[in-house]
Amino acid sequence: MNAQSSTPARDFTERLDVVSTRLAEHASSEPHPAGMTNADAETGERWDAGQVWAHLAEIIPYWISQTKSVIASYSGEAVPFGRIKSDPQRIRAIEQGRSTPLAAQWTRVEEELAALRAFITGVDEPSWAAEGVHAKRGVMPVARIVDDFLVSHLEEHADQLDLIAALPGVALSVARQSSTSSPPAVTRMGFSSISVSCGDASSKSASLRTAEPSSALEAPRAPR
Repeated sequence: MNAQSSTPARDFTERLDVVSTRLAEHASSEPHPAGMTNADAETGERWDAGQVWAHLAEIIPYWISQTKSVIASYSGEAVPFGRIKSDPQRIRAIEQGRSTPLAAQWTRVEEELAALRAFITGVDEPSWAAEGVHAKRGVMPVARIVDDFLVSHLEEHADQLDLIAALPGVALSVARQSSTSSPPAVTRMGFSSISVSCGDASSKSASLRTAEPSSALEAPRAPR
């Protein structure tokens, strides 16, 4: 691998292209698929697809702004930045945006993805080493901030959408079972437990136990 290919900007933009394609594919599946994310180990949060999209739309400008602040203020000492999960503005943005039509959510996310790409390509080499200090994660260089709170963050939420998108097929297969038959075996990767609506006239629900996450597709980390 040559020096050019190993720069943070190049690596991040390549990953950003991949996750942007994944999100665009999910954006073509309106209305939102049924289902919920796994419960967050720390807060117990479980999100529907609308909440995931609302979060995607707000995290990009927020963390770009926070990273820019670290770069601008850094003078040898780590700059305080960021928020924690209980931040009221974070919670409010997710709740306010969860019912927005998917097409409108994608329009905003697509615009923010373009802004993120422009930001990443504009960071000069010394700035990747500037340091911020997060209330829970401690001291972090800008390269790690961009990875953890932007690029990896987007990848993890794309994983959540992948898993939620699997649920309609499960719901359909359950709905076709008679009310007296046992639920079919389900081996979707990434879920330890799935709650699905069977979608029949009696609005039955079923809780299906699945295989533990495999190394091929691990359960997404906690929301941020």
